Amino acid sequence: RKPSAVKQPRHSEEEAAAIIHTLWDPQKAVDPQLRLLLLIAFEARFTPILQATRQDLIEWKPVQNDPTRLLEEEAWESYWVLLPKDVDDTQSNKRRAPIMLPRWSNPGRLYAGQYLEQLWHSGFLSSLEARYLEDRTDYRFFPHDETWYTARFHELEELAGVSPVRGRGFRGLRRRVTD
Repeated sequence: RKPSAVKQPRHSEEEAAAIIHTLWDPQKAVDPQLRLLLLIAFEARFTPILQATRQDLIEWKPVQNDPTRLLEEEAWESYWVLLPKDVDDTQSNKRRAPIMLPRWSNPGRLYAGQYLEQLWHSGFLSSLEARYLEDRTDYRFFPHDETWYTARFHELEELAGVSPVRGRGFRGLRRRVTD
């Protein structure tokens, strides 16, 4: 991979860990849209996620003795699978792969599929999901622009005890976690 000519500030490993622990803690007052975005974004690139709609999501239930299961002791019974549309992303030629959102239930940690279902039942997505189930009216999971999510991310940093730095945002956190 060719190094970028622009050097962006990065989170240290300790800062990234503090942010992730705050994000995963269901007792912390993290903005629910940002929490969902980051829980999904650790699995894929941001551009297709920011443009994802409800119709891009399907439920997949593995059958007993399914050879596609990775481990027999997996704790989830099904996944939500996000199938991102091809979007205009001139900075990348990467393919839009399906994003698996496990429906795990684990005290002390949130998983994307589990959290998505919580938001459908009692969160900011509940009225949109009710309408979708009634007449299939599609909706975007993330209706705001990237600036809005960056501002919420800086609030998350402060909640985690990390000082926000100009030019350092949620995309850099994903890079720290995946690199």
